Amino acid sequence: MQTTDSRTASTESLKSMTRDERARVIKDLAGFYAVMGNMPEVEGSLTAMAEVLLLEASHDNIKIGLDRCMRECRWPVRLPDIFLRIPGCEVTKPDAEARCAWDILTFFVKKYVGNDIHGNYGPEHGWFPAGFPKLEQRVLDTVRRTGGWKVYALMDETDFPHQQKRFFEEYRAWTAVEAHGALLALPSVGFHPDSFSLASPIVGETRELPAPKEKPMTQILAPPVKKFAEPMNDADLKARRTKLKKQAQHVQKQFTRR
Repeated sequence: MQTTDSRTASTESLKSMTRDERARVIKDLAGFYAVMGNMPEVEGSLTAMAEVLLLEASHDNIKIGLDRCMRECRWPVRLPDIFLRIPGCEVTKPDAEARCAWDILTFFVKKYVGNDIHGNYGPEHGWFPAGFPKLEQRVLDTVRRTGGWKVYALMDETDFPHQQKRFFEEYRAWTAVEAHGALLALPSVGFHPDSFSLASPIVGETRELPAPKEKPMTQILAPPVKKFAEPMNDADLKARRTKLKKQAQHVQKQFTRR
């Protein structure tokens, strides 16, 4: 009986300690959002956040993470931002790669990206159109999928946290997208929507698209050659003068009749 009673007492003591820690974390979160603003509006959100945080870290480490968020984060601050700054919950390798790519991209945009008179943005319109460094394809694809160069060139403090979040999401998903990209590929050269039927195929039947008609690279890359008239010889010049003289006489007769 004593063993059972001691276990029951230990369980009750642990539950009491957990409730006390949760209450302290909820209080810390309430004070944190009172300073930072944009507190979650759903009822019970702070309680749920406190329980999730306590599953991964102690109250002291959570408080350290909240203090770091006050100094380093922009609103809105949510659980992922807090976890990244709690001791023992450091940034993973994929997150570190995404943040490194973000730093490289923001530096590249400030130094090399510009625009032309038509509002087209890109490094080819910047101060060094012929000498800008080439970014890795993963970064270029991520920029294209998150709005293009214009979005990053015109990004301000309000857009920064949202655009950074979009960049991180697309950058992490790049490997999976490229692995399945071949399934969505369309013929690039000579493709026309009328060249194949859109009728539903029979189940189990495999249908191949017609091969595109590709042009030789010499025709694609070679610029059109403009033909110039050959110089006239003496006989051609004499015939041209005679023709012009007759035209002048004809016009002069018309004016004389009037």
